[in-house]
Amino acid sequence: MSEDKKNKTSDSGKTSMMRYLVGVGLCLGIIGISSAVAAYFWFNQTDTEKRTPPPKIPLVEGITLKPTDFVIELPSQGRVQARAISSINPEVTGRILSIEPAFKEGGFFKPGQKLLTLDNSDYLIAITKTEGTLTQLKAKLALEKIERSSLTNAIVLAEANLKQAEANLILRTAERDAAIANLERINQLEGASSLAKKEPQVIEAEANVLAKQASLTKAKRDLLDKPAQMEA
Repeated sequence: MSEDKKNKTSDSGKTSMMRYLVGVGLCLGIIGISSAVAAYFWFNQTDTEKRTPPPKIPLVEGITLKPTDFVIELPSQGRVQARAISSINPEVTGRILSIEPAFKEGGFFKPGQKLLTLDNSDYLIAITKTEGTLTQLKAKLALEKIERSSLTNAIVLAEANLKQAEANLILRTAERDAAIANLERINQLEGASSLAKKEPQVIEAEANVLAKQASLTKAKRDLLDKPAQMEA
């Protein structure tokens, strides 16, 4: 049994050796044949004729030159300042109602152009009060002149008193309107007392006008009843 195994082992070793030798021989044969073929073509190759290639004309595109504007941007640092700077100095005061779009930093406007709209209610009330005061002073001046005259000028005196009472009514009405406007501005008109609205002063002035009208009517009636006495 052992001898058979040894024989089989030796046979397989010989077979492997033969395969190896055959493979090496084939590789050497292929290399030799390839080298011979390459040497044949190398030594028997013909010289090719050298030819000059034809010149190539390049394709180009052309455009017509035209003058044009070209903006060159150069990064830099500096301070931007307006060419014209104007300062605005207010001469009046008041609540601003609206602002025109041109009235802003960097804006442009023309002389006489409206920039702001102010609330003119205070100025209108002030004009009314001033006119009432002026009328009252004129009536007082007339009253002073009348008081130097005789009692026969009772009608003129009554008319002057009536004008003064009417002027006082105008003044009290203007004061009332000013008080109401101020209360509306601070949103305290609702619930405000009549004294805060200065309504009693207006009522008193109206009553005074009625009294002066009654005095004027009486003076005219007295003039008709006692003309001689009035003239004296």
